[in-house]
Amino acid sequence: MNVGHKRSLTSVYAYLKEQGYDTDLLRERINDMFIKAFISGHPVLSSTYRSCQPNNFSNNMCFELLGFDVIIDSKFNPILLEVSSEADAGQLHTELLHRHATGQPYQEERHSRRAESAKHH
Repeated sequence: MNVGHKRSLTSVYAYLKEQGYDTDLLRERINDMFIKAFISGHPVLSSTYRSCQPNNFSNNMCFELLGFDVIIDSKFNPILLEVSSEADAGQLHTELLHRHATGQPYQEERHSRRAESAKHH
């Protein structure tokens, strides 16, 4: 996705690399930040899961999608703004259906324009 106010991580890395930034270092810092966020949030996620699935002793019945909002400061440090458990499941569902039906990668720009057009009519 490379349109509007949301950008895919892939498109952000490509743009930053074109601008001469060390994207490997940024990726390392973001991955480190994600790991620390998972570690700190694990007790809450685990407790919520156990309360919803008390008889699942093998812990294999479900998963949770998390959305991470990250900004990059002027010194090229990633800053975690929030972790959301209400990630855009609709977008993921659309992509998975498209891939299943066509065997082709999802083309975000085509679907974004169609959705934008529908909003204005």
